[in-house]
Amino acid sequence: MEKNISFFFILPLHKIWVATQDNIVFVYIAVTITHYFHKRGAFLRVLAQVVGQYQRRKDVSKKLIQSAENYALKMKCSHIELSSDISSIG
Repeated sequence: MEKNISFFFILPLHKIWVATQDNIVFVYIAVTITHYFHKRGAFLRVLAQVVGQYQRRKDVSKKLIQSAENYALKMKCSHIELSSDISSIG
């Protein structure tokens, strides 16, 4: 996983925001800009979002999402897409 994460620091359309405490990652969000095939423009896709059990419902998670939203605005994205694998629920 560490090698995969390293791509988010070098690929121009991939970004990751990480929050740590005592050198332990407890919240992160990874995104990419995806260009439409059938029309002009792009959107931001959230690829991963993890929030540690004890950090849920706190401002740090909200701040990382705001960072992703600001990046989407800067990149002139039409929207933000967040997918969920509902087949793994249950």
